[in-house]
Amino acid sequence: TKLIGGSFRVGVARNLVLRALAETTGIDAKVLAQRLMGYTDKHHTPDAARYALLVDPQHTPPQTESGQPYPFFLAHPLQAPIESLGAREDWLVEWKWDGIRAQFIRRGAGSWLWSRGEDLLNGRFPEIDAMHAQLPDHTVLDGEIVVWRDGRVQPFADLQKRIGRKTVGKKILADLPVAFLAYDLLEADGVDIRALPQWQRRERLEQIVAGGSQGPNDPLQLSPRVDAPDWATLAALRSESRARGVEGFMLKQREGRYGAGRTKDVGTWWKWKIDPY
Repeated sequence: TKLIGGSFRVGVARNLVLRALAETTGIDAKVLAQRLMGYTDKHHTPDAARYALLVDPQHTPPQTESGQPYPFFLAHPLQAPIESLGAREDWLVEWKWDGIRAQFIRRGAGSWLWSRGEDLLNGRFPEIDAMHAQLPDHTVLDGEIVVWRDGRVQPFADLQKRIGRKTVGKKILADLPVAFLAYDLLEADGVDIRALPQWQRRERLEQIVAGGSQGPNDPLQLSPRVDAPDWATLAALRSESRARGVEGFMLKQREGRYGAGRTKDVGTWWKWKIDPY
């Protein structure tokens, strides 16, 4: 009834739509999630022909010939004691940034910047659009858009001053420069590498960003790994989160694959956030 009604007075969960389509078509829900990325973007209005392709079990979308993003892998909040995760060396640790989650896609002559909410952000952040020239062809990065000044992330309130602007002038570009903090590599040389272990994707990401970034103020930055010998040392570092302008830590299973949505069947990302005031 909500779907037919048009205007939703009560929200409809995306997973509800995916489950319904999966049951109706017999297509795996994760495959449908991939096909639905960008499906309702205002530049590509759905129609009967597109729906027929969406639910066709034999259809393989030309992923590497378009700006279609991948489904985002989401983290679970860590509520258990940190020691319950087992050996410290089984996890890659990064700071949890307070910005806009996004994918940057370079395929052929085109590049696309997609938010986690599936908004196409091309033109909103021209500094990031210019990353096209710094990356190899057929590359897809997962990361965070932040205001970045003097090699340091700035408060989210600064980023909010740019979010609503479709065009930006020289003063805004000078006062509120943004950067893309890359923390995962989803496609390399036109190959979907999400099934590789986290540590392998990270190594390849480091090689790509090292070859493209020009310095501490460049719009393309690598989200640094946090090295600590044990959980106790990591907990002490976490207490510095506010001073660093971050929300805590991201803990990523070393052998984990990149999933779709908030799932644990291929690996796990935990967000170990500090408590709000």
